[in-house]
Amino acid sequence: MRIAALFPGQGAQKIGMGLSLLEKDSKLERFLEEASDLVGWDVRKVIESGPKEVLDRTDKCQVAILVVSWISFCYFRDSVHKEIYATAGLSLGEYGALLSAGVFDFPTAVKLVDLRGRLMQEASERVSSGMSAVIGLDEMKVRDACDGLDVYPANFNAPGQIVVSGRLEELGIVEERLKNLGAKRIVRLSVAGAFHSPLMSDAQERFNEELDKVKFNDPRILVFSSISGEKIDSGEEAKSLLKRQLTSPTLWQRCVESMCQEVDEFWEMEPSGVLRSLMRKSCSKTVNTL
Repeated sequence: MRIAALFPGQGAQKIGMGLSLLEKDSKLERFLEEASDLVGWDVRKVIESGPKEVLDRTDKCQVAILVVSWISFCYFRDSVHKEIYATAGLSLGEYGALLSAGVFDFPTAVKLVDLRGRLMQEASERVSSGMSAVIGLDEMKVRDACDGLDVYPANFNAPGQIVVSGRLEELGIVEERLKNLGAKRIVRLSVAGAFHSPLMSDAQERFNEELDKVKFNDPRILVFSSISGEKIDSGEEAKSLLKRQLTSPTLWQRCVESMCQEVDEFWEMEPSGVLRSLMRKSCSKTVNTL
């Protein structure tokens, strides 16, 4: 049985996420303590008590999700005793996937994600921007709706589900165009800014300076990238992909289709549920949660 571990991205966060796993294995508490020391704020307190508006901040939730996902993976690996054949993560989740494949260690992952979240938060505060999920239209129609405006297709999540990203005043115009083109539903997302678009260029440039300082090992298991939609062959390729992740669209649907050719069963790490829902539209394989 070839099993893949899946790591969720920003938006999956919820108060209390992953804490039930600590009751099953208290040794996992050390990851919350270590992460808190690395970032300078109490990660467990934010996860446990929020408030929600704090947990939802880009500069808080990204670290919180990474740590919870890693705790979930360690519990899965050590207690459920499943051998992991492959791994993948949606956007932010790619850091958990690379960590699980030994591309870098836990402190490195936490420090990178902490900086990533802070830079993305700062970029979002400089430009009034956002993201909207579009249900029921194909890629060509979504691209047509964005044409000529500072709004871009940002996430290709599943058949008939594409997220667009851009300046708020122009996002509203695109939403009206999408409705006229026959979109079944449009949902404005609760995110701070226009992720996976050129509006993140400054954050990407500054983040790449830090990435250049980090050694990336070759992955010990298969890693599928949500940036390319394909397998990652080396640590250097993983770094190269992360250097354009903030400004490039997320190709999760293509990533899932690639994995489904080689994987028999999927397990979604905490905070779980979002990826399983998306994958049901692209893949007939079983997706489990802890």
